[in-house]
Amino acid sequence: MTINTIRLIVAYLIPLFSCLYLHSNIKSLDGSEGTVWLLLSLMSFVFLVLLHRALPRLGRLSSVDISLCTFLIYFMFNYYFDVMDWASFRQVTIGSTGGIVFGLVLGAFNSYGLSVVYHQSISRASNL
Repeated sequence: MTINTIRLIVAYLIPLFSCLYLHSNIKSLDGSEGTVWLLLSLMSFVFLVLLHRALPRLGRLSSVDISLCTFLIYFMFNYYFDVMDWASFRQVTIGSTGGIVFGLVLGAFNSYGLSVVYHQSISRASNL
């Protein structure tokens, strides 16, 4: 088994564990189930980043990233000062099924995993 095959397997595991997390979390409705799947997805992402040696590339911020972070900070401050309720603010920002920041981070994990799958399939197709 080569390093590219291991990379591909780990990249497929990120969306799989994320889907299992969302399924179990939505099924239970109290938000306490499925954290094992979320942790496995996070560990797969970290392992893939270390395996792919992509840490220096992930540290760079583009103008789009800065714009997105600025908008999210504006949104969170605006929402908090409109509602003035800490529980509601946490539910909207980092809630496990409807949180904006949580969804963005989980989407970034899945996006990175799928981009590794895409690049691996392109490199395999060019080698044939």
